Amino acid sequence: MKPRKRHDTANPVTFTLSDKNGAVDLSTATSVNFIMKGPTTVKVNAACDVDVDQVANKGKCTYTFADADVNTSGNYRVELQVVWGDGTQSTFPSGGYEQITIIEDLDNA
Repeated sequence: MKPRKRHDTANPVTFTLSDKNGAVDLSTATSVNFIMKGPTTVKVNAACDVDVDQVANKGKCTYTFADADVNTSGNYRVELQVVWGDGTQSTFPSGGYEQITIIEDLDNA
């Protein structure tokens, strides 16, 4: 994933959740959470917006950063947790993490 500058909140990130069968049908999900963790602590654990126009069989969700999410430069691991209608949970990607790098901005603002 392309690096982001500190404090840049204008461009959300979009993910397509998939498994061995392709894009996951999120129509029965009760929640999808975006989790971003630095070296030791979780920086973000917040709801990810599911694209309601493409929910069934498309697997798309979008997270819009708040300033507190991107105020510290560094390398972060990302996963998305889905809670299904029956209470079970799935984590994507299942075999690792997405990566987000936040780099310094020149004016520190």
